Amino acid sequence: MSVLRPELTIALLNERGGEYLPGYLGIEIINLAPNTLTSRMAVKKLHIAPNQFLHAASVVALADTSCGYWIKQQSAGSPERAASKASNKGDRK
Repeated sequence: MSVLRPELTIALLNERGGEYLPGYLGIEIINLAPNTLTSRMAVKKLHIAPNQFLHAASVVALADTSCGYWIKQQSAGSPERAASKASNKGDRK
């Protein structure tokens, strides 16, 4: 079961990303609950490649930010956080 860190609110996560790439791209966290993080990014011209398609890096930035914030908001003692740390070390049990 996921345990949320109460000090890491949606507002705080959005504020922390404000002056960095997530803020520049308009990435916004809109829901945070056990085992769930929902984000969005309004597509603007800056997200579009010269060929007029959505640039893949925009999608990757949205996914990477969402995953990173989800891991960050997990309690240090939660099974999800422990599994994340183990997989980052290449120690899959």
